[in-house]
Amino acid sequence: MLNKVELLAPAGTRDSFFAAINNGADAIYLAGKAFGARASADNFTDQEIKELIQYAHIRDKKVYVTVNTIIFEDELTDVIKFIEFLYINDVDAIIIQDLGLAMVVHEKYPDLALHASTQMNIHNINMVKTIQKLGFKRIVLPREMPLETIKQIKKEVDIELEVFIHGALCVSYSGNCYFSSLIGKRSGNRGRCAQPCRLPYTLLNQEKYWLSPKELCTIDKIKELIEEGIDSFKIEGRMKRPEYVAQVVRSYYEVISGKGLIDYQKHDQNLRLIFNRDWTKGLMFKEENAMFTNIDQQNHIGVFMGKVLSTYKDKVNIKLSGDLSFGDSIRLVGKVTDAVTVNQMYVDNKLVKKANTGDIVTIKTHISGLEDANVFITTSKEQIDFLESTYKTDNFNIQIDGKCYLENDHLVLEVSDGRNSVKRIMESLPEVARSDQREKIKEQLLKTASTIFSFRSLEIKDNVFVPLKELNQLRRDTLDDLIKLREVKHQNRRVEEITKENISSKEEKVKVKAKVIDEKQLLIALEYPFDEIYIADYAVYQKYSNRENIYYYVPRNNQQSYCEKLVTSDISLVRYGHSAIYSNVTNSFTVRQLEKLGADTIGLSLELSFMKMKALLAGYRRRYGSLPSLEIMVYGYYELMIMAYCPLNKALGLNKKGCKECLKNQYYLNDRLGYDFPLMRDEECNMKILNSKKLHLIEHLDDIINIGIKNLLLDFSLETEEEMRKVIGMYFDRLNGKVINEEIEKVTYGHFLEGVI
Repeated sequence: MLNKVELLAPAGTRDSFFAAINNGADAIYLAGKAFGARASADNFTDQEIKELIQYAHIRDKKVYVTVNTIIFEDELTDVIKFIEFLYINDVDAIIIQDLGLAMVVHEKYPDLALHASTQMNIHNINMVKTIQKLGFKRIVLPREMPLETIKQIKKEVDIELEVFIHGALCVSYSGNCYFSSLIGKRSGNRGRCAQPCRLPYTLLNQEKYWLSPKELCTIDKIKELIEEGIDSFKIEGRMKRPEYVAQVVRSYYEVISGKGLIDYQKHDQNLRLIFNRDWTKGLMFKEENAMFTNIDQQNHIGVFMGKVLSTYKDKVNIKLSGDLSFGDSIRLVGKVTDAVTVNQMYVDNKLVKKANTGDIVTIKTHISGLEDANVFITTSKEQIDFLESTYKTDNFNIQIDGKCYLENDHLVLEVSDGRNSVKRIMESLPEVARSDQREKIKEQLLKTASTIFSFRSLEIKDNVFVPLKELNQLRRDTLDDLIKLREVKHQNRRVEEITKENISSKEEKVKVKAKVIDEKQLLIALEYPFDEIYIADYAVYQKYSNRENIYYYVPRNNQQSYCEKLVTSDISLVRYGHSAIYSNVTNSFTVRQLEKLGADTIGLSLELSFMKMKALLAGYRRRYGSLPSLEIMVYGYYELMIMAYCPLNKALGLNKKGCKECLKNQYYLNDRLGYDFPLMRDEECNMKILNSKKLHLIEHLDDIINIGIKNLLLDFSLETEEEMRKVIGMYFDRLNGKVINEEIEKVTYGHFLEGVI
């Protein structure tokens, strides 16, 4: 007997919601009109969310609402108001990214379950232990976490674990991608990712979809995951159509339920047909680097179903290796590509509605030149029609037990669903029966077809005469009462006041800092009066760690535990030093939470504009009566993305990472507009994509300092010795009041002036 596990499905529309419930999902995750990481989905109004929570609870399902974007200071009031609405209206949990918002919600709404979004990138066991102490009930694990780590967490930490089992993958570590944000202002951390990873890039003179992952499919690994004690299996797809949700939920439900012989080939075919970019088992199962992405195609592939034998003008003859029906959609891929919806097809010159495997069919196309093309079915009308039927009607059924009897001369109907019991007394007195009326009473009370209930048993104890109209009303009122009990799962939720704090002010002088990647750059930095220097090489750090101003810059996805002078985005390590600028800090609550975790200086998110920074500082001063120690990057290449996957390794035709080819030469991804994005690995062989332009805020140093940000970071990576000296000289001269006449090429203000969408 397999352990009970939750099947968690996405809903971006009402139809998707019903598709998930009717096909076997135990819980649904969805978003309101704001603060959700899929802003392009239809999403739901407050009233719709209230109704859907009630609908789900009646059917013993759960609803989780995503509040998993970064939150700016001027949004805090609205987002807390939204969460209070969800809390009052019985939401089962919220999925949250913002660490500061989580701090406030846990204190103000103590009975609300918090799920740590995958966007929080909780990627090692110490972070899991920390997040548990902060009040989280569940962690949505990053897609990159290997199964061995998941097993360790499950063994050592009493917290619910949720893993992705199917759907689209991000090539970047979750919560660590700024690609869309920096090149087009559309922030993935704000739910508006433009998916630049799905575009073609040139690498080693080959234009391919180097950053486009295949679809995750683990249907043949489900039993293994159940045995490991995973609590929730998550399907990605709030942007997908309801038929997709229906098929994926249906297939995984059949496997999870473990009833009968599982036809994995049938499930694979159905899942591929509804949507696939080819499959990967994902990094949880240590998929080889070369197998993780589909560099030749970034959209739906479909299922191979034939080959073009011959062509004539705008017609093709196809030898079928699968069935084809009127209304299906196909893609023909050869020297050219065409997409066709089949509205006419001929077999032996006869017009047919369906053709079978082995037939040669003639179909009209839009273009010529399709000789020898491979043919793929991309939409099956039969599949779509069936899946649509699963969510257009409510076929949910709850069995109840009942008994009808007299009490103090009044007729009583009592029903129970096994958890809730309802007793309803008919107001009018029944009449004396002249014959046995019990079967007629039973027959009338059993008429529940217009509801979600059906009687498993119904006992009629007393013989009386009751008009049919009154019996019907008694049944309706009793079942309505049962519905109302089932609607509410969380009774008497408390709302608490947020603890007020007054933090002593501390004087802080302006500090100029450098981040460097190797000993050569470190030696140059040591020639200048930097207050602190961050080194992203642990061996070099250890060599110079006796110097008070040297800090180790921890890899963003580290798997180690340290207790030294650190700069890190790992919340379990910030007590040893500074919180890095890639920690997604965008409001005063998050600043305060990191201070409580022990960080002495907090790096602000690169997605903050100057005005958002001012608002954050004003909010902190208003709440806590002082200013925090904050840091921003003022020069350097932003890291747009950090990946476990390596495109260079794949381009070189290698199967496994660790080749160190990237250390021999500098490589770039070149986009269609001619921009070059440098590739650079970290100590743990994660690949980083840097921005094509350097951040350069030298003109705005006074503004930054005057609002209260006193820690200024110069981040060096690709710079030569000459370039480093030039940049360092310019910034120290500017801070010393000198006029700067020199310029730097290929620079950007980042989001400093305009912010993100």
